[in-house]
Amino acid sequence: MADMLKNIQNRTERLRHVIILGFDNVLLMDVAGPAQVFGSTNKVLGRTAYQIATATERGADFTTDTGLQMRADRSFDTTLEVDDVVVPGGPGVDLQLGRSELQSFLISIAPEVERLVSVCSGSLLTASAGLLKGRKATTHWERSEVAFRRFPNVDWHMDEIFTQDGKFYCSAGVTTGIDLALSLVEHDHGRRVALGVAREMVVFMQRQGGQSQYSAPLRAQSTTSKRLNTLYNRIMDGPVTF
Repeated sequence: MADMLKNIQNRTERLRHVIILGFDNVLLMDVAGPAQVFGSTNKVLGRTAYQIATATERGADFTTDTGLQMRADRSFDTTLEVDDVVVPGGPGVDLQLGRSELQSFLISIAPEVERLVSVCSGSLLTASAGLLKGRKATTHWERSEVAFRRFPNVDWHMDEIFTQDGKFYCSAGVTTGIDLALSLVEHDHGRRVALGVAREMVVFMQRQGGQSQYSAPLRAQSTTSKRLNTLYNRIMDGPVTF
């Protein structure tokens, strides 16, 4: 029992080094979402539990899909001490799939890291490095056709918002990267801390990984009928009387 408590204490008190990969036309939320979760955890804990940095191929700054530029803290070659790697997605994934540098970095770093986290279409990059072969994974629903066609050896679960298979984690995209990051914080520091982070960020704590990304609320919101929207909202709020 004493050893178990000591292991838990060591896990919760250690400093984790998180690297978020960058490339041009990356989805801003895929970078900012997980980064904010880890940064807010530092605030909630009152200490630095996660040291967050960005890395690009040559250490150059990169431009997100919104046009906003982001600074790279280091290059792939100078990324040495790392516990968790976050692979974001976005429109720029298509160009990166045709290049080998990012995939080569993932192949080289994968044996050394504790967690390799793919967000949105970033899982396609991880799959292209051969790291998801035979593993459970997910990606954004709009990328389903590409995922199944290009990487048929991956066990794709498109009906889940995030998945885990060993050290490999994947989320379906955009805000689900926040859900996945919160689940990692819960694993590292417990549910109370993760709940505090969710409250700090004013987000749900948290959608479970098995929840479908093809959610009924999202489908219902696609209707153009104001009357149907009103009815749906009444149903969601509680019992309906006619």
